Amino acid sequence: MPDDIRTRVRELAQEARATARSARQSAREQAVPPVEETPSARRGGGRKPPRRRDAEATKAAILEAARHAFAHGSYDQVGLRNIAARARVDVALVGRYFGSKEDLFEAAITAGKPPPPPTDLPARAEFGVWLARRVLSLDDSDPTRLLVLHHAVGNAGAAAVVRKMVMERFIRPVGAFIGGPDGELRASLIYSLLAGFGMMGRLVKLEPIAATEKEALVAHVGRAIQAYFDGAEG
Repeated sequence: MPDDIRTRVRELAQEARATARSARQSAREQAVPPVEETPSARRGGGRKPPRRRDAEATKAAILEAARHAFAHGSYDQVGLRNIAARARVDVALVGRYFGSKEDLFEAAITAGKPPPPPTDLPARAEFGVWLARRVLSLDDSDPTRLLVLHHAVGNAGAAAVVRKMVMERFIRPVGAFIGGPDGELRASLIYSLLAGFGMMGRLVKLEPIAATEKEALVAHVGRAIQAYFDGAEG
């Protein structure tokens, strides 16, 4: 084969390989969506590859980072930049998805879940046991919510967020169900009882509580709730 033909064959082969590489690169770029990067990741300072742009995944990462931050530090110590860095997103995305620090703090307490829809309530005489059983049926493997509430103590802004959340999600609806001029007061006492039970029984794991079977706890806690629900006699 003449040298000029060999040269041309090699050139064609090289062009074919280059075209194939270009096609593969183009396909990869089309298959991988854009990413949301932290500034450090854009500078190459991140230790992990950037996260793909996915609104729900980004919101979930921010919320998880916030729950961890608020559970392990006081409200004053936690900053949005710290949360953004842990979630590996730009701090502007925290505000875009959650608004203010107060809004993000509330989402950390509620795990981002909306208030539960109205459900069929039990007979009034059965409310205490019904509520105690619902509370004791909750998954207690993750104490994050209790820790977040614990670290909110001492900050006026955080306390205001907790009061607003508790009023809207528990005290007003339960107080309306109880009825009467002191319905919300009795609902507040019920919530305080459950909060204390959650702190000592689930977070501290006080031994007599931890060692007691669920149905026995339901009976004890249910009676205490029912006493507040019914109110003082006379």
